[in-house]
Amino acid sequence: MLSAKKNFSLIVSTLGRRDEVKALFESLLNQGPKEISFEVVLVDQNSDERLLPIVDSYTQKISIVYLNSAKGLSKGRNVGIKHASGEFICFPDDDCEYKPGFLSRLVEAFSKYKDYDVIVGRTVDRDGNPSMGAFDDFAHELTPKGIWRNHNSVSLFFRKYVIDTIKGFDENLGIGAYWGSGAETDVVIRAMKAGFKFYYDPSLEVYHPAEGYLAPEKRLVRNRRYGRGVGGLLKKHQDFFGIMDKIKVFVGPLLRVVVRPGLLEKRVWWQNFIGRLEGYFSYGK
Repeated sequence: MLSAKKNFSLIVSTLGRRDEVKALFESLLNQGPKEISFEVVLVDQNSDERLLPIVDSYTQKISIVYLNSAKGLSKGRNVGIKHASGEFICFPDDDCEYKPGFLSRLVEAFSKYKDYDVIVGRTVDRDGNPSMGAFDDFAHELTPKGIWRNHNSVSLFFRKYVIDTIKGFDENLGIGAYWGSGAETDVVIRAMKAGFKFYYDPSLEVYHPAEGYLAPEKRLVRNRRYGRGVGGLLKKHQDFFGIMDKIKVFVGPLLRVVVRPGLLEKRVWWQNFIGRLEGYFSYGK
């Protein structure tokens, strides 16, 4: 039997978006029977009040906890975690959408995979193609061996005690931080180290658009920042990664520099390589 408290807390850290947040809220209006209860913990990092009219227009339709925080995705999520009351914690991005009945399916998944602490799905674009990462087409337990695949923060669904135990996100990692990626993989690694078990089910799909066009110079900056996150993650968890993992982290972008066609692609992956070196040698200092 479902408890009287909220089943789900959807923690959304948002910056620079308005229409996408409204689309997310709209997608939450048809999530299954009334027994499936949820709250949206919206952490607004904008310097203006662009989201207030949207929040006001949905407060009678869905439960919204409205908060503010300093900029940084991991910072925003940690603020949201402190105010979350759900049995299960999800982290949709501010440009995601949940399919009708998705939360109802998640309740079923947590019941079906009752021996697992974290359920993992995948993100897809409008055409149903995988987005924001590489995902298998078959269900299986996630293990340290496959740590670079089959997850992003949007597709991780936690029993709340997991998040409470590992104390949320590392604010040094992720979008908005110097080490600009790797926050979700860090969460997975710390949870695995704590003994928690993960199960991946690709039928649990969340809409997330693929990365759109970015001007060349901005793309170079972004990929260097992403690279620093990967390098920092590797440094932080040296005991978790084997020697071959460490070699692949640095050799991978260099191989792409060689094989990718076009000067821009080569520059992008060179910047990623430099970022990985920067991240590895600077993290923890």
